[in-house]
Amino acid sequence: MGLLDGDIASIVDAAVSPLLLSAAFHSIALTDDGAGGYTEVEAVSTCKAFTDTYSDFKVLSGAAQPGDYKIVVVQNTLTPTPKVADKITIESRKYKITEIAEDPASATWEFRCRDD
Repeated sequence: MGLLDGDIASIVDAAVSPLLLSAAFHSIALTDDGAGGYTEVEAVSTCKAFTDTYSDFKVLSGAAQPGDYKIVVVQNTLTPTPKVADKITIESRKYKITEIAEDPASATWEFRCRDD
């Protein structure tokens, strides 16, 4: 049994969720419109998250683009598995997810986002 096996995600959830912001997660799916095209369908769920910006070093080195935001979500608070192009709203500001990373303990998702 490894250090990251077990209930680390639950411990992180219990420790930090009360301190984080409430967010609306918008899971985007395409469905057949019956006319040879597709329609975007959105399902909304809630989660706990915080926003951050990338350092000047990351932007200047090309690891992040100007205008990118980092959003960290506690995994136990988010039911659907996120996908690129899903969206998240925090404090009335909506962001589009452009990249997704997961920490080794599966406790948080880190999204790279841009204003939607």
